[in-house]
Amino acid sequence: MANKKNIFLLSFFIFLFITIPYASSEGNYNRRISLNLHANDIVVLDKVFTFEPNLPNNSLIEDMELERSYKYFISIRIVSSQKGNISISITDPDYNQFNIFDAVLDSEYELLRYYKIPFGTVIAGNYTIKFAVITEFNLNIHIMIEKGPKLFYDVLSSQNIESIIFQNATLFHDLRTSLNETFHLKSQYLYKFCFERISPITIKEDNTILFDVEIFDPYNRSFIIYHNESFALINNIEKSRFGTTEAGTYILKITVLAEVKYVNIAYAVIKYQKLGHGIEPNITVDSPSSPPTNITHETSLSIPRAWNVPIIVLAISLVGVTILLVSKHMRKHSVKAKEP
Repeated sequence: MANKKNIFLLSFFIFLFITIPYASSEGNYNRRISLNLHANDIVVLDKVFTFEPNLPNNSLIEDMELERSYKYFISIRIVSSQKGNISISITDPDYNQFNIFDAVLDSEYELLRYYKIPFGTVIAGNYTIKFAVITEFNLNIHIMIEKGPKLFYDVLSSQNIESIIFQNATLFHDLRTSLNETFHLKSQYLYKFCFERISPITIKEDNTILFDVEIFDPYNRSFIIYHNESFALINNIEKSRFGTTEAGTYILKITVLAEVKYVNIAYAVIKYQKLGHGIEPNITVDSPSSPPTNITHETSLSIPRAWNVPIIVLAISLVGVTILLVSKHMRKHSVKAKEP
């Protein structure tokens, strides 16, 4: 009995001796990389990783301190002669997860090509990026993460950038589908309103995103800017123009309906062009909230068109009768003057 117990214990320790190194070694099974980089670093990551076949090839890039309202670019490229399915997700500081890439890359076609995936931030803090790879053979992938420009700075001209009077970026989700933003606009000016989706969506998910945009002037009058407009493509900026009549506080209402759980939207207001100078001849139109003042009333006589012909005929007849009477009177006086 003792021998059986000893054999069992010996077998158990041999099993632990063989399995513990594999269980404790992270290696290529589940890498966790803590960067602890500063937000001002331009190159966040630049490294080649090896992913092995038939393993849970997950690489977690943690503690990436990213700034708010910036674009970051994730570039991936296969640098060995095989193929694999690569999926990428980003988790923001509030633990909202964005699935931004999912595709099969083949080195036969992609060996010299980088996939560059943009992602715009709406909050600052530590982000985590997960790379999951499924492959039949050993696969080397070059991964780069770089800090890009501020939001809109890569799609607007320098003149428009200098004229931005309001800018923001917001996370929309199933619990917050709409929001209101307030800002001051000048009277008699033309403004540009710009909108951009800054979080990508994988091709395996429904990327249908519809949005409504409505503007309320200082008198709470509503103007529809977009209705059921589509945000089909990332980095595709939507622009609309709006001219003001009154100076004051305006409200921008944005409503987003998306099939995905989380989506980041950026928007900006640009002072574009001076319109009228508010000069009006003799009449002023006041706002609905105040009574009309300084309105000049003018009275004019209007004659129906059907009366035009009779009146003309009557006028000609009166002129003709007057000429005949004058002519007859002059002949009469002429005859009297010739009598002895």
